[in-house]
Amino acid sequence: MRKPLIGMTGGFRQQDAQKTEGSQRLNISNAYTVSILRAGGLPVVLPLTDDREAVRELIESVDGLLVTGGVDVNPLRYGEEPLPKQGYICSLRDSTDLCAIHSAAECHRPILGICRGLQIINVAFGGTLYQDLSYMNGTPLKHSQESEPECAGHTVTIKQESRLFQILGGTIQTNSFHHQAAKRVAEDFLVGATTKDGVVEEIEKKSDGFVVGIQWHPELMAASGDPVMQKIFNLFVRACGDSRPERPAG
Repeated sequence: MRKPLIGMTGGFRQQDAQKTEGSQRLNISNAYTVSILRAGGLPVVLPLTDDREAVRELIESVDGLLVTGGVDVNPLRYGEEPLPKQGYICSLRDSTDLCAIHSAAECHRPILGICRGLQIINVAFGGTLYQDLSYMNGTPLKHSQESEPECAGHTVTIKQESRLFQILGGTIQTNSFHHQAAKRVAEDFLVGATTKDGVVEEIEKKSDGFVVGIQWHPELMAASGDPVMQKIFNLFVRACGDSRPERPAG
């Protein structure tokens, strides 16, 4: 039987985003491909495009969608005006990711979002974001660590009702590289994990199959040999295989 085919979103590097189409480079961390391959999946990179029909056809051809990290989501996408600490945005990335997420949900493909992936999944289903963690009430922890990417940066508490509880337990130390986070979580989503300052670290849809967003970067830890973080990708790829639609032979 063919291994599950996993579509992965990519993005332009900030220095390439404003170049002409012929000189732009699609960028994706190899840690995602390593983690998917080790989980038994076949990773493929999806293009950035405003061709909604092309995105829909691509999603129909894969068994699951991995929404990767990247630049900030445009706050206009969730009904807010940009605040001073809003970072760099890429409209084409937003459009592609939102179309891919909606298409995957409609086609009942499992979805896993990492960092920005969690944030834009939340936006896709009607949630909002903190444009910068400094806009939260209270004093947030350091969520953009200055250390090796495979090192832990803070502690995350996982709720028993989360899908992650069975594979990670109730407490785990994770890395952290973000300045935005989920604010109002989308309807029909469970907050499955948080940090001690209340930042949302995992969300998952209560219905309609496997739709999970994770705020930290498990791929960076998994690709460096962390067997615990690799379990997240094993769980996702297994879900992609279990829900795979019947395809005609030949």
